[in-house]
Amino acid sequence: MRRSLVTVILTSVTMLMLATSGSGTLSAAGTPTTPAQASGPQDRTLEGTWRVQITLRDCQTGNPLGVPFLSLVTYARGGTVTAATARVSPALLSPFYGVWAYTGGHTFTSVAQAFLFNTAGASTGTQTLRQAIEFGAGPDEYSVTATIEIANSVGTVVSTGCASAESTRMTE
Repeated sequence: MRRSLVTVILTSVTMLMLATSGSGTLSAAGTPTTPAQASGPQDRTLEGTWRVQITLRDCQTGNPLGVPFLSLVTYARGGTVTAATARVSPALLSPFYGVWAYTGGHTFTSVAQAFLFNTAGASTGTQTLRQAIEFGAGPDEYSVTATIEIANSVGTVVSTGCASAESTRMTE
């Protein structure tokens, strides 16, 4: 069964599902397989820690759903990514861990996954975030189009959603 949700809901089977609806899906939403960084001085580098403002979106209309929220994302040399969000309590959603890849020009992709828990602390599944990342005019800001999948404890996708984000590199 598929559901589009904007808030965290504890279902009758105590499955925690965090899902969103939003505009657009990633055309290249597959898992990045080659860790990489920008190939030249004209390209932007993703490595570093970023302050990300995320807007959940209706996948059909692109309209925003709810108030934007913050996340912190770190892209490490070699192609790994970690992230944490202020949207959901750490008791209900683990940090995200994943990989990123350079895709040419000023674009990158990433995929990251977190574990979901119910209020009793039992694991209820995973949340997977796939991102298409594009730098604008400068090296310290990028925008994202993302898709979200919620899977139950046996790996069946039970919900999907979409989001967009604007990111600013953290500096001293």
